[in-house]
Amino acid sequence: MTVTAKPMTLPRAAAIVIVCAAVGALVGTGIGAALGQFSPDYYRAMFPKSADMDQVSVGLGLGLTQGLVAGLAVGLPPLAFSRGNTSVFQPESGNSGARFYCNARIRIIPANMHAELAYLFRHGLIRDAAYELQTPSSRAALHGLALRLIEGLYGGRPKFPDLATTMEAHALDPMADELALHASRAEGPEFATAHANYLWRAAAFADHRNDPRRAIEFYKELSRHTAITEEERLAAARNFGWLLHTTGQTSQAKEALEQALVRATGAGLEREESRLCTVLGQLYNELGQHAEAWTTLERALVFQRKAGLKAEESRALTYMANTAQKTGKVEQAEAMYRHALSLAQAAQDQRGMGVALANLATVLVRLKRLDEAEATYRRALELQQKIGNKRIEGVVLGNLANLLHDKGDHKAAEGLYMQALEIQRAYGNRRSEGFVLGNLGGLYAATGRLDAAEQCYRQALAIHEQVGARWSLAVHRCDYALLKLRRGEPAAAAEVWGQGAAFLSQLGDKSELEDKTNAMRKACDAAGVPPFEPA
Repeated sequence: MTVTAKPMTLPRAAAIVIVCAAVGALVGTGIGAALGQFSPDYYRAMFPKSADMDQVSVGLGLGLTQGLVAGLAVGLPPLAFSRGNTSVFQPESGNSGARFYCNARIRIIPANMHAELAYLFRHGLIRDAAYELQTPSSRAALHGLALRLIEGLYGGRPKFPDLATTMEAHALDPMADELALHASRAEGPEFATAHANYLWRAAAFADHRNDPRRAIEFYKELSRHTAITEEERLAAARNFGWLLHTTGQTSQAKEALEQALVRATGAGLEREESRLCTVLGQLYNELGQHAEAWTTLERALVFQRKAGLKAEESRALTYMANTAQKTGKVEQAEAMYRHALSLAQAAQDQRGMGVALANLATVLVRLKRLDEAEATYRRALELQQKIGNKRIEGVVLGNLANLLHDKGDHKAAEGLYMQALEIQRAYGNRRSEGFVLGNLGGLYAATGRLDAAEQCYRQALAIHEQVGARWSLAVHRCDYALLKLRRGEPAAAAEVWGQGAAFLSQLGDKSELEDKTNAMRKACDAAGVPPFEPA
């Protein structure tokens, strides 16, 4: 006698799961009620803090929920393990699509799935079902056990990072985000501290691996963590705000940093106050608020000099020199950069040395000492590559490309622009991406690729407006105007140039405005049109 297997329809598959769940719920309810009635000590031991509870009601509730989950665990895995020749979601040939089937058994794993992925799927399904069957206290204990076991394999829990020194790397850093999750789900004060520790390490590791978006999430959570000190929360808030700024979220960064500064001042935490003033000063610089930048950085320097913090003084002085340079005080800026460099060298701070050198090179370009500027850029680039600071490496590459462009080495400049763009896009540094795009547009214009130049300028100007980069917006508007002039649009060129020149005048950058004005007059003379006037 031959028995023909009926095709497995979608309703029949659903019915199997529903029946298993219902049976599990009924059986679980019965077992839970029986335990509550005849063995009340079972639930008293499980919930020692709720001595006055109704054990029967607890048994009914737990029995129902755990029985339901157990029923689903029984009903779903066979579907995952079945190996029919056709997917349950494939319509029967000739059918309108209302009926779905497989040849004899339902299959929810695609037929072309790799065996290893299929195993991981099945394993994950069973694991999650087993996890859901545990009581909350049991789950917390499992997470605590997992954390201790992993720490034991790697020499124990690392020390909490010291804000006064560079964080020492630990073998657990690559999995710090997972360990933070275990710590957050375990119970007890030691796990709250461990949670903050691993969050901090996860943030630093993500930032070092050029993943600022994840670092931002971790620092944001740390900035309001209850298991650490206010000074540590403010340090996290500072890192959070700075990373927001570097990824183009300038308005949010400004708000976060200013709020943190108010908190630091109110708490009397002078060192953290000075650090926040340093990063806020640079943020104000890039927003074109040069007066605010100068006073904020002076405020930082007062404490740093009093406390003898040479590395931190070097950073604040570098940013103050940026303010001087952007307001046309070029010789003063050079002297300040050199002093900042000497402070970083005295403190053996390679990161600070790299930042000071990179900025010093920009002022040497303005002073037309191009060979000295190139050598300084290359020293800065070597340092950034040595310490693995990819974001600043990208900035230096872009600036060195500008210099090579000015010296007429267009091929080398274009290669460096592309490297810089790749780094800044990978890091999510929209501000620097926009600056590189605008300068690349200038190179394309100089080499006759006017359509490519137009596209670069448009993208750059859109980014500048989005992130509030007023100086870059002014500079590239002036450059874009000269491209429009070359393309036979003198009226549009005059309007765009006037907007850029007016911005540079407002920002007080007389040196840059003079350079752009000279370039405009030459371009107008070549095109046979009168020189443009500022708007």
